[in-house]
Order: sequence, then C-alpha cells, then structure tokens
Amino acid sequence: MLLGTDGLFANFWRVQTGDIASLPREFLERALRRQAVVDLADGEPEERSG
Repeated sequence: MLLGTDGLFANFWRVQTGDIASLPREFLERALRRQAVVDLADGEPEERSG
C-alpha cells in the first residue's frame, strides 16, 4: 500500500480526509508551531482564540 499506516504521507492523507483525531501528537504540535511562525510573519497575533 502506498500510504501505509505511518509516515508523512499517511499524515497528509489524514488531514485531507478530516481524520485529525488520528494524527500523531508530534505532527499536530509541529503544524501548530509552523502556523505560529506564519502568523507572526503576516502580522497576526501570537495566540488565536477558538
């Protein structure tokens, strides 16, 4: 199987299908850190409510 059960492409597939609950914690934390960097570069506030 191309995607397997682990790895970056499997995580991207989970995001695409909306299966966020199945993502590894490390993947989510990295994505949140990356979003914070993008927000700061765009002048957005550091913390989001929601």
